[in-house]
Amino acid sequence: MEGWIKLHRKITENPYYLSEKFTRSQAWIDLLIIANHKQGMYYLRGIKIIVNRGQIGWGIERLAKRWQWSRGKVERFLIDLENEKQIVRQKTNAISLISLVNYEIYQEDNKANSKANIKADSKAKEHQTINQTDTNNNENNYNNINNENKKENLILPFTSNSFTDLWNTLLKEKKWKNKSTTALKLVLEKLGKFDESTAMQMMENTIAGEWQGIFEIKEKNKSNSSNGKSTTKTTDTIRNAHTILERRGIDANKFLSNTTAS
Repeated sequence: MEGWIKLHRKITENPYYLSEKFTRSQAWIDLLIIANHKQGMYYLRGIKIIVNRGQIGWGIERLAKRWQWSRGKVERFLIDLENEKQIVRQKTNAISLISLVNYEIYQEDNKANSKANIKADSKAKEHQTINQTDTNNNENNYNNINNENKKENLILPFTSNSFTDLWNTLLKEKKWKNKSTTALKLVLEKLGKFDESTAMQMMENTIAGEWQGIFEIKEKNKSNSSNGKSTTKTTDTIRNAHTILERRGIDANKFLSNTTAS
């Protein structure tokens, strides 16, 4: 069916809207209504959560209460939408983000006489092309809005500038540039299991050693092995980190001192 209608979000204020259990089609339309129309953010347990245009930062429990469904029914419905490539989800211990794959198509403005709208339409189509490419390549790009920014929009376990700068430096490494979003999510989940100082040391070791992965730091009693081998290895690691950071135009002494302070 061609054409579309304008449906204002205020329709949700009508007493009939939430008066009874939703059907699957009502739930789908509701996702379009509650999705962000522009980028927003909020904090959860001290973590900054970015919700982009076309994304929904609601959990299963909240949707279940709104639709008057069980949690299991909501989960099965979202799995069906994922399988149909209607949505992409990013789930962590902290939050669940839902991205509507074709949001720009559903929200496209057809007022051709407005230059501003023509520009907006062009941008919407550009974003949709990028998103469709990501879907066809089976990339788990949870925001599915702008492929170029997908790595920047990952949820970091720590929000300090030192951690963010070091993470961005890691992503510029040759062996890390082309890592998938899924792989990076797993790395961040692993780093989040440690305190910030340890997580940063793990990243520094990876940069210095030009490794493809993140590895736990051995316990001190094991690392302080005989013949001073551990001390020599640590010194070499620091020296390599200095070399790599200086090569990228970063003041190594200032950067590492800030890292230690954090």
